[in-house]
Amino acid sequence: MNSYVFIPAVSLCCYGMLLLAFIAARRSRINNAFIIVLALSVLWTGGSFCMRMQFWPSEKLWYDVSLFGLLMMAYGLFYFGQEFVEAKRSGLTRLWLILLLVINAVNIATGFFLKVPEPVETAGGEIKFVYTISWPIVILFRRSYKTDEIKKRQLRPILIGIICLFAGQLCLCVPAFSGFPIDVLSALLMVFCMCYALYKKRLFKLTLLVSRGSCYIVVAIMVVLIFANIIKPLEHVIRSVLGRYEENYVIITAILFTLLTFILYVLMKRFVDRVFIRDEIAKSDILKEFSGSVSNSLDIEQVLGHVTSTAQKLLCVKKVFVFIENNQKNAYDIVHSSSPLDNKSVSLDASNPVVQYLKQGNEILIMEEFRCLTIYKSMWEVEKKHIEAFGIEAFVPLRDGDELIGMVAVTEKENNGRFSYDDIGFLSSISSIGSIAVKNSRLYERVYMEARTDELTGILNRKYFYNILQEEFRKNKDRSLALIILNLDDFKLYNQLYGAQEGDRALQKIAAIIRATTADRGIAFRMTGKEFAVLLPSY
Repeated sequence: MNSYVFIPAVSLCCYGMLLLAFIAARRSRINNAFIIVLALSVLWTGGSFCMRMQFWPSEKLWYDVSLFGLLMMAYGLFYFGQEFVEAKRSGLTRLWLILLLVINAVNIATGFFLKVPEPVETAGGEIKFVYTISWPIVILFRRSYKTDEIKKRQLRPILIGIICLFAGQLCLCVPAFSGFPIDVLSALLMVFCMCYALYKKRLFKLTLLVSRGSCYIVVAIMVVLIFANIIKPLEHVIRSVLGRYEENYVIITAILFTLLTFILYVLMKRFVDRVFIRDEIAKSDILKEFSGSVSNSLDIEQVLGHVTSTAQKLLCVKKVFVFIENNQKNAYDIVHSSSPLDNKSVSLDASNPVVQYLKQGNEILIMEEFRCLTIYKSMWEVEKKHIEAFGIEAFVPLRDGDELIGMVAVTEKENNGRFSYDDIGFLSSISSIGSIAVKNSRLYERVYMEARTDELTGILNRKYFYNILQEEFRKNKDRSLALIILNLDDFKLYNQLYGAQEGDRALQKIAAIIRATTADRGIAFRMTGKEFAVLLPSY
């Protein structure tokens, strides 16, 4: 047996566990692309393992399987890279796939590119496979797409892994590595680099690698190992105890095997539920409660209160702030926070790089990554200090279609940890639900304001005057309440001389003067066409 057979065996186990974990995970295009890479790795490594073990039917078959996985890995890596940076697919990618399939077919039939390795028996009786390199095969990972600075940083682990893979293939030509599966080892290192890149991009959680399915596989392996080591002593004990009923030994052994499997299964199930399920159910209930609460409320203050409290519960962050668009100032003001004592005087200008980044359609902005960008370094120091003073670590957009109507800003976590895969998922859910709720609340407020506001002058109308009058009368029972009625002289003549359009402009100017004069000391109304009222509490 080959002395290095444990390397492809260990690699194959790692690939298998990762493949099972990602198949069971939430599916996405990038996860599907990584599953393809893992499947090709299983073919490559599995074929190499079976060839080195000289399994039936022949070394030639397993070699062809292994080489198919190796050659198709070039396409798998390129496809994964495209999905990782969200690049558009091109027709050349399909042509490349067809070309690789043709190369595989030609090599299987003729061995033109790389011949089947020859098994050589060493002096110690071990079998080594010697490759004859007859054709230089170079795998190029070409960057045919543009990426932003964050994606460039995220690509680095993948590029390091591909360099390791390429170096491993070159080492096959070095006599010192003759018979050693350096290519399989380098591929395993590449896959772990890709896993790290996916984790850093928060596309999966580490607990995924210890999923329920993998835990049950561990139970099966444990039971087999336990019985493999105790089967002989167990047989002796059972036969000595049973006496004349020893012919039932097999049945009793099977019952014990089943019982042990069931006990370990129950214990592992409780462990998995405690570690993975309970926390997820609790957070799902919080999200469900949040969705129900905001859907039953049209008051913007209540909606924003639910947004901040839910974000704080789910993410365990110290503070949450909500910025809402202020069209008059062309900025985004803090209108709500998780603590009533927080400073809400800070606003972000619409030209702020943070706002511009979210307006480009990006879902979540993590400050840890954003600080590496050139646009962050170009920010004014005052803008940076505002964000740092609040300790904001992530921004989540609130959208109305393509329009950015607000942002949810969260500070660092209470345990000072980084935002995980689950945290990003919860932030996305809060963004989606919160966006709909804020949009509905703003629409309701707009309709409500239109119903009580005079369309021409923008001040309150006659219908709303009576509601306010009764309310102010109750408030000012022990104080004075003044009411001014203004009627414009000769307004009909003015309209006849200059036209209705000029009359409308005159009404708008008069309403603006009344509103500016009363300011916050009174409330202005338009009662009829040329009649206005001003209500002055405490006057």
